[in-house]
Amino acid sequence: MNTALIQVLQAIEGYTPAEATGNFGAGTRSKLRIISSGTNQWVWLATVSLVCNGYSILPTSTWNSEISNTLRRFQQAHALPVTGVVDPTTWMSLLTSKRRPQPGLCGLRYAL
Repeated sequence: MNTALIQVLQAIEGYTPAEATGNFGAGTRSKLRIISSGTNQWVWLATVSLVCNGYSILPTSTWNSEISNTLRRFQQAHALPVTGVVDPTTWMSLLTSKRRPQPGLCGLRYAL
């Protein structure tokens, strides 16, 4: 899942399908955008990434307060600066996280 999300990010950044390897290297990091408003593919990818990390939010391409609030919860849970904005550190955590284990059978079940 993480590789596919990074490939989507790379497509948004303008990489060709052959160049979109799914590796979060220096080139991909250098093209990250800070997202805090607007209607675009970046917002959509941020919301989809939150869903993939177990947060209950509807994917949308239009920024709203629910996105900011959910980002704050994600940032707090991952010991990031709590800004409600998708900055490079938050992008990297959203796209490379393995989600936080929830209590369950042997502690291995993940929240969806």
